[in-house]
Amino acid sequence: MSLIKFDMELCSHCGACAFECPVRIIKLVGGNPSVVEERAPTCIHCGHCVCVCPDSALTHEDYGPADCPLSGEAPSEADIERIIRRRRSVRAYKNKPVERDVMEKLIRIARYGPTASNSQLVGWIAIDNREGVKEVSDHVIQWMAKLVKWRHPAARKGYDFKRLIEAYEAGLDVITRRAPALVITHAPKSHHFGVIDSTIALTSMDIAAPSLGLGTCWGGFIMAAAGDHKPLQKHVGIPKGHVFTGAMMIGYPKYEYHRLPQRNEPQITWLGGTAPI
Repeated sequence: MSLIKFDMELCSHCGACAFECPVRIIKLVGGNPSVVEERAPTCIHCGHCVCVCPDSALTHEDYGPADCPLSGEAPSEADIERIIRRRRSVRAYKNKPVERDVMEKLIRIARYGPTASNSQLVGWIAIDNREGVKEVSDHVIQWMAKLVKWRHPAARKGYDFKRLIEAYEAGLDVITRRAPALVITHAPKSHHFGVIDSTIALTSMDIAAPSLGLGTCWGGFIMAAAGDHKPLQKHVGIPKGHVFTGAMMIGYPKYEYHRLPQRNEPQITWLGGTAPI
């Protein structure tokens, strides 16, 4: 089978597939779409050609129209704004485990976030028990203690690591907030956009979590520690040749937020164009 097949009896010759292909594999010849064979190996398998066709006249070797659900109407501006404003960084969780099938459902939603050249190289490590999450916290505290011992500037800049260690030893989990679950992302060391792709994936997870009754919080201290603390990388099982790219706590929120907070006005610099009258 060739990379892409066109059903000319269905095709309306609109040219959308050619114009939307990011690597210009499709061209119009006499108004008819065709594959530029020498460019076929550069296909990034994004599916744009199949999904943009209004006539269901195009089939890629990976999938056809029947494999791609209809997109439906776009959410309204008000709906999108409410979804984004409604998400919160949750730091108090119920003493209730997050079911594995629910976590998997959340990850499956997050995987649809965009990646550089549709690389889809983000890897996932899921911890679905409080004991396992606490072990990660313990490693972060060990990293902090090491920096305090070395009098490293990072131990005093922004956060007082000594104070955080004392709080943790006193029973206050300032690292993972007693979250019952944790998701860690990783990507190949050779992938230049691994951190960006992972951040997009985790942001997608962050926004999607409330739809499953979950709350999330970015694991900033975990992310800081994992950069150079080899014992933590080994503990969570970062694959050989991969790097740690992100972490997010997950759990059922203990409290419900009833209002949407305000945020600062955006600082926008406009370049070019005509200023509004």
